[in-house]
Amino acid sequence: MFSANKGYSLIELLVVIAIITILAVMARPAYQDHQARQARTHAKGSLIDIAKQLTSWQLANNNAGVTAAQFNQASPSGVLSQVGSAMRYNLVFAPQDDNGDGVNDYWLIRATPQAGTAFSGNGVVCIDSLGQKFWQQGATACALSQTSTWDNN
Repeated sequence: MFSANKGYSLIELLVVIAIITILAVMARPAYQDHQARQARTHAKGSLIDIAKQLTSWQLANNNAGVTAAQFNQASPSGVLSQVGSAMRYNLVFAPQDDNGDGVNDYWLIRATPQAGTAFSGNGVVCIDSLGQKFWQQGATACALSQTSTWDNN
């Protein structure tokens, strides 16, 4: 009389656990890359939204130069810190006076990955009032130009 096998042997269970572990180890880097791309995409979208707000404000105010105080007044309360904390980036709004006349001729918004996170080597994301955009893996400063690196992933 044969007895029916009522379960799996210890060896079979260990083999299944080993296979699952190997698959998890192989999938983790891809998942981390996906998270970094997702955070960067969120940063880009947020920068575009903020740039639209700034452009609308400038058009409503006869193309006046925007100061940081005016930006904070024209935008929702604490928009830079709210958006930055949600996307793991620190946002900086920097009005620029090119010709020294005291009027901010253009502005730059820079998103830098927060230190101490998995995204810290993800590179800065920048956009300015001239429509120039920049992102490069591992970059620590903006190198804006007419040819954009914005879409390079």
